[in-house]
Formats: sequence, C-alpha cells, structure tokens
Amino acid sequence: MMRVWMVLLILTSLVSTWFVGGALFQVWRYFSLDQQAKAHIRSWEVVESHSGRYAVEAEYDFLVKNTLYEGRMLFSHLYFISPSAAESAIAEMNKQSWMAWYQAGDPSCHSLQRLFPFKASIHAILTLGVLVYFLFLKRWLMVRIA
Repeated sequence: MMRVWMVLLILTSLVSTWFVGGALFQVWRYFSLDQQAKAHIRSWEVVESHSGRYAVEAEYDFLVKNTLYEGRMLFSHLYFISPSAAESAIAEMNKQSWMAWYQAGDPSCHSLQRLFPFKASIHAILTLGVLVYFLFLKRWLMVRIA
C-alpha cells in the first residue's frame, strides 16, 4: 500500500511541477513585457492550423531607441472556422492602431499581445490542489488506520 502512495505522490508531484513551471514561465513572460512602442503592421496572413481551423498572423516592426525590430506573431487565441471569417477579422484588425509590447532590457523579446495566462494558472492551481488533497488524504488515512 505504501508503494502505491509513493508512486501516486511522485506522479502527482511531477504533473504539478510541469504545470506550475509552465504557468510561472508564462506569468514571468507576461510581466517582463513591460514597455510599449507603436507597431507598424506590414502584412496579414491567414494560417491554417493542424485542426482545420484558421488563425491570423501579422508581420510587424517597431522602433526602440533608433533600432528597428521586426517580428511575426500568430494570434493564437483567435481561431476561425473558415478563411473568409479570418479575412473579415483581418479587415477589422487592420483598422486598429497596434502597439508592440517588449522587454525594457531586451527589445528583441516582443509581442503584439500581452494576455495574462489565466488558463495555465488555473491548471497549475488545480494540479497543486490535487497534490495537496493526496497528501492530506494519506495523512488522514494513516491516522484512521493507526
């Protein structure tokens, strides 16, 4: 019985570590993009994903301290069921004024979006909750058995 608990706790710890590490990296990335500069969108493109949905990708540049930085970004949170729907979204997105988010110390790390990683954070909290549950369940069972 003790081996089963150890395997369960090790597996749960590994899964929790994976999710917490990923969430911490995404939260760090969110807070590290702390500066903004006006971005110029050079082109838009509709990209088909592996699941048959369509996403929008932008090619852009921005200027920081007389240095021009270039980038491409796939809007990973915007998926469409058809290319025409993505083209319509591009028409709307093209009307907007865009700002590039970048790191103050390293402007080569940049993005057009700065979205807080809610999903990754919730997954990390849930896996930690499962780990804590198993730890307390083991302690509770040991008290009941003894």
